Amino acid sequence: MGADSSRLPGHHGLSWLWGVITRRGGAPAGADQTPPDYSSSEEGDVTNPTVAVTFNEAVNSDTDDYVTGVTIKVNSVTQTLSSGTRQSNQALVYYVLATSADANDDITWEYSDALGNIEDLANNQLGDVTAKIVTNNINTHVWFDNDADSSHMVTAGVL
Repeated sequence: MGADSSRLPGHHGLSWLWGVITRRGGAPAGADQTPPDYSSSEEGDVTNPTVAVTFNEAVNSDTDDYVTGVTIKVNSVTQTLSSGTRQSNQALVYYVLATSADANDDITWEYSDALGNIEDLANNQLGDVTAKIVTNNINTHVWFDNDADSSHMVTAGVL
């Protein structure tokens, strides 16, 4: 018969209890227990058709897979995603679509918790996110990134 650790001198059984709690996924009081949440998303004028999704806090994936569980639709048609890459600020993920969208398209982003593995830095799993409207900024920016769309200014006077 084993000793009852709660009756050992100077031992209150708390470390044993703490071990049970932490092995079952409990977190210490005051620890971050709030899951991350979707904040916003947009698609704009970039070389590759990219949807930028912002979360309310830094996110992570144990497998570096930010695509599984994500569905992006253009005009209600599910798109193939080429990649999903977390950016340096860690609250922003870029999703590259295999095909382009245009300025008049309706774009949505959604997430299935049962399929995906996006979580915050304290391992709180992102919950299901129903389809959110992606702000479509295609053709709203002026880019001067090549000769064809550059302009030149002539100035008169002394420089």
